[in-house]
Amino acid sequence: MKTIQIAKRLNAFPEYIFSRLAKTIIEVENKSKRNVLNLSIGTPDIPPSGQYINKFIEFIQSADAHLYPGYGASEDFSNSLIDWYKKRFNLLITNEELLPLLGAKDGISHLPLALLNKGDEVLIPNPGYPAFTGPVLIIDAQPVYYDLLETNNFKINFINLKRKTSNKTKLD
Repeated sequence: MKTIQIAKRLNAFPEYIFSRLAKTIIEVENKSKRNVLNLSIGTPDIPPSGQYINKFIEFIQSADAHLYPGYGASEDFSNSLIDWYKKRFNLLITNEELLPLLGAKDGISHLPLALLNKGDEVLIPNPGYPAFTGPVLIIDAQPVYYDLLETNNFKINFINLKRKTSNKTKLD
């Protein structure tokens, strides 16, 4: 039986930081025999309210729960988002401007596939969300990091950002 080889492009980026932190926590707990307070991504320590659990049960027990959801947001969800943008930002948006996602990583990972080509550059904050880099590297585009420094309250220094921009910069 032939062994499947991992694509060489995956060697372009390191292990996901939160994966590495989870392994480190286990190592520290095993070595110290003490529990570590895990403040990493996606580790809520309070269970959801029974109200939400019951609503979820109601949804998954509905007669059409097994069907594909279609393409786009439901009318109720769309209207809720449109109302929220109006109240929060005084901004009028339409259904065509909505793209519901499973989560932020869903959009972050697919957007570069739709917009970037090999060799394009993407400005990425440092420190920043680690998931910004992976999709860029997978399609052989180039991340260009700009620093968010404590001396500037971790805000963008637009003069330095402009220096990082080139004719290959496609996203920022």
